[in-house]
Amino acid sequence: MRTIREQLYYSSNVVGEGHLKFPKQPKSYFETSCSEWESTSMEDKLLDLGYLVTHGFDLAKYITDYISDRPQNESYTLSAFIELISYLRTQGDDQDYGMLILKLSDKITIAEALPLFCEEIKPRYEQRNTFSKETYEPLLEQQLKTMPAWDYHLLAELKLTKKQYYNIFKMSTEEYLRRINTI
Repeated sequence: MRTIREQLYYSSNVVGEGHLKFPKQPKSYFETSCSEWESTSMEDKLLDLGYLVTHGFDLAKYITDYISDRPQNESYTLSAFIELISYLRTQGDDQDYGMLILKLSDKITIAEALPLFCEEIKPRYEQRNTFSKETYEPLLEQQLKTMPAWDYHLLAELKLTKKQYYNIFKMSTEEYLRRINTI
């Protein structure tokens, strides 16, 4: 569990309006080709993005603008979301080969990956406000809850067509679990 100061997430140049911003450079979250991506842990990325997404930050609009300013980085941004989704689905233990196949075969776009990422992070992100004994500043304890990992052996046993396979990996974990439990 990580404890951070909640006010780090609010823009220092817009006092009192509560505009959300990234605590680190945006490329730390969206560009797999840069050193900022490498120097920020997956858990830090996910906790920061989880905070923003669950507090009303319009990630879809931000990414649309981000890519329109940097069209050459679109594939790196897609890779970032694929890696983040994969990390969530496997709790960081393994690669989510389904998501990697979708990326490599051009079967998933940023427009599909972005809402899928939001669906994956929302049920896992958890926070609570606490107060330090030394100061009265609010502190925010954040964590990522685990959900059951995807069962690739079961998917292999189902002998799915390519289209069915691709469609399954475009589901959120909650939808996947609901459907797998009905088989």
